[in-house]
Amino acid sequence: MATTTEIRVKLFDPQDRFLLSTASYVLYHGGRGAGKSHAGALKAIRYVLEYPGSRGIVVNHTTQQLKEATNATLRRLLPHSLIRQSYRSPYLHDFLRNGSEILYFSAEDPEMFRGFEAAWVWADEAAQCRKESIDHLDGCLRQPDYPHQMWFSTTPRGRNWLWEKFYGPEHDEARTAAFRGSPRNNPFLPPDYVPRLEESYGIDSRLARQEIEGEFIGFEELVYPDFDSRDHVQVFGGSPKRTIAGVDWGFRNPWVIVVGGLDADERLWLMEEYYERQVTLDVVIKAALDLKLRYGIDAFFCDGSSPANVAAFRRAGLNAWPITLNRPDAKQAMIQRVAMRLLQQRDGTHGLYVHPRCKHTIGQFLTYHHADARPERPVAQMPLKVDDDCMDAVGHLVEGLERYRGVLKPIPFSWVSG
Repeated sequence: MATTTEIRVKLFDPQDRFLLSTASYVLYHGGRGAGKSHAGALKAIRYVLEYPGSRGIVVNHTTQQLKEATNATLRRLLPHSLIRQSYRSPYLHDFLRNGSEILYFSAEDPEMFRGFEAAWVWADEAAQCRKESIDHLDGCLRQPDYPHQMWFSTTPRGRNWLWEKFYGPEHDEARTAAFRGSPRNNPFLPPDYVPRLEESYGIDSRLARQEIEGEFIGFEELVYPDFDSRDHVQVFGGSPKRTIAGVDWGFRNPWVIVVGGLDADERLWLMEEYYERQVTLDVVIKAALDLKLRYGIDAFFCDGSSPANVAAFRRAGLNAWPITLNRPDAKQAMIQRVAMRLLQQRDGTHGLYVHPRCKHTIGQFLTYHHADARPERPVAQMPLKVDDDCMDAVGHLVEGLERYRGVLKPIPFSWVSG
């Protein structure tokens, strides 16, 4: 006699409608705390139990997020007794007792998915995944004798390919279904959760509409409106003539190091990023030394607001230079230099490119925007100080190239205040 496994779950609207949707492509987008990964994982569990022998693919935009968020959520909800075996070679692969399989991948390399057959795909934090990866995953939906479905869970990141697929003027209404959630709908959050988000993002700001309400926002006041992931996200295939890095200090906010290489035509290729919260300066210095060894970094252009940190970098053997922004217009001048590199050149190329693995940098280029306009404070002088750490690191890098052009080894410097 077959046994029945009962899984009790607590859902709220629109999680339940997302879970039950049978559309070919289903999207649940929402703000932070809207239960997106929870709903995506439950939809995966429902499928593998309802269709024994099926094979599914789970992806997130980075390996770290796949492990710490997506896989952790699914493993927490899937009864361990249902898993027969798990392998990790080279990717995580779960075999269930009813013959179903779940494979877990990072979406960083689109070529990884060639040759796989699946009945379903779940892309968590899909707005940060490359469209090329999603297209390859769509091609995996060909396991015979099963209904094929792909679902997405994500916080929006501007009106990108995902918005086009579900809300764009040419989206396929018959095959797509989209549901929007907010932490305001989630009865299982602490009472102070939404107020804390409002302190960070404001109540009526564009960023609050994205990060709290889960809306796809077209930021009319983007700091870098010319950045287009279709053009600027590229892999550098050559060897840089010089490698440099930009640094933004942190602790509660992320520590960021962005590594860039200049090619023979002075194009800047951002090749790597270090992005960590709540680690000590010693840990960051070790990471910087590792990056220097890997990439041969000539100079680190650092936030000049902390002379002690710059000095610590230098004592560790890192060629660190301060980027101070003392004049009222210095920040805008730095932003303008980055913006100029994003423009298309006469030969059709751009002056700045970003490697696909620099996920935080790409995400901030797409959302970094000015605060809402106020009569007493011109919009052009007000980039919003939220999720801007990578943008500051990139700014320091570009500003350092301008200020210290041609300098490849340490020379004495003095701090000037005022």
